[in-house]
Amino acid sequence: MVADLKNLSESLRESTPENYLRQIIRLRRPEIEAALRNGQTYTFRVPDGRQIHIKPRPATAPILETSIQGAH
Repeated sequence: MVADLKNLSESLRESTPENYLRQIIRLRRPEIEAALRNGQTYTFRVPDGRQIHIKPRPATAPILETSIQGAH
């Protein structure tokens, strides 16, 4: 019985929501990357019913170069 409780507590410790998300993202990485490359949002549902949306990062505006002219 003690071994069963030890295994159960170890399993529960490993099955955190963060670990679950990492596992899903690791398994679906090619699909996620393909969607992001095409400018699409990748959406999936987690067991508790919530939806997770992974959106492409917006392109950053180019850095403007300015010249400062000193007094002559």
